[in-house]
Amino acid sequence: MTGIDGLHSNWLLEFYPLAKKLIPKIWPGMQLYPICTFRINGPIWLYNHPNPPKSFRNVENRLWVGDWKDLRLFGATPVTINGVRTAIIPYGDAPRREYNFLAELFHEMHHVYQFNEQKQMNFPNVAFIVTYPEIPENVVLIWRENETLLKLVLADNNTDFQRDLNLFYSIRKKRREVIGDKYMDYEESEESLEGPAVYCEYKFREFMEKPTGPRDLFHISQWGKFFLPLMNQEYSRSNLRELKLMTGLCQCLILSHKKPGWKGDYYGAGLPLREFLFKNLPAQQIEVSVDSNDLNLAKYFIDLEKQTRKRKFMDFLNQEGIRVNMSFLSTPECRGIDPMNMEAIDDTTIMHNTMLKLGKGRNSVSFTAGGICSLIGENIWKVKSALFFVKDRKQLLTKDGYIYLDLPGQKIKWAGKIVKETEKLIEIELK
Repeated sequence: MTGIDGLHSNWLLEFYPLAKKLIPKIWPGMQLYPICTFRINGPIWLYNHPNPPKSFRNVENRLWVGDWKDLRLFGATPVTINGVRTAIIPYGDAPRREYNFLAELFHEMHHVYQFNEQKQMNFPNVAFIVTYPEIPENVVLIWRENETLLKLVLADNNTDFQRDLNLFYSIRKKRREVIGDKYMDYEESEESLEGPAVYCEYKFREFMEKPTGPRDLFHISQWGKFFLPLMNQEYSRSNLRELKLMTGLCQCLILSHKKPGWKGDYYGAGLPLREFLFKNLPAQQIEVSVDSNDLNLAKYFIDLEKQTRKRKFMDFLNQEGIRVNMSFLSTPECRGIDPMNMEAIDDTTIMHNTMLKLGKGRNSVSFTAGGICSLIGENIWKVKSALFFVKDRKQLLTKDGYIYLDLPGQKIKWAGKIVKETEKLIEIELK
């Protein structure tokens, strides 16, 4: 235990009374759910959970503590702990003031509310972010769309607002034509899921800031966290999901300004956030042009990004050690994947910079610190083969018809055999 552990456990105790007070003001009808915070390789703090793991001990009232190694949690997300969906966020990865930490926890609790109560939602298929098309025209339209959303949030008269609403409507329609329905549907499902959660985080911070500083200071701090990303001229799909959080937030803020009672109707409508917005605030299609200079700029940086990815992949292939090609006779289950830290070298070659877990019955492959590349079929969940490197031949074992690897962050136990071996290459076939 360190000082930072006690600090965050105390903040966890403070969260529930604040959340209970603010829910009616931020999102009426939202429920309170179990919450959890953790430090990797440190403690896990669990609050108001009806069935804590047996290894956890009770600290006080409804607060429990365990060891991170018991659950090995990652990221800020809803997870199921002993059968109960729980809002989790890490600490110790970056300094956060109390209101930032609590606001992010409120964000994740809203996701639990969505998963538990809003069964009709169309949850994002994260497979699409990896192969999202990098098309210069779409990139330029995204730049303009983001700028238009910011203008809508800041609009101070109805004439400007309607003009920009028409422009947002028209840009979004044109982008759908450029990238196709499945990728635009992915974008809008991210906005529909994350927009309300980020809105909850934003409003929680707003209420928490009121007693501690001037309003201008709050707006400056929010601008940097929530709105500055929309002003950056991003050209890579690696930033797409972050942008969808903020474009979703903008649409929620627009609705809150123009239709204050919208939250009571949103989930029940069963519509994507963008469609719900235009149902409540009608817009007309107008002509949208694309600047040729911006197109050239986008094309140059897209090509540069593709070259960078290819060089990274070549560096991976040319590293020292013995290359292991791992093929599967039948498609394994994808038991763990991190789409936010994956790179598509091309349509079928994926570099995993953090996690890839595969399995079939008792067979398993678990890479939790990168170092593996997969070749996929129709999407990222369908892994056909993979490759990685070992430093020493003795690290890869065969015994009783199984292939074994047991290194930090790299584990394999799978029925299979070695089908080819040279000094620098081993090919294994897994059943």
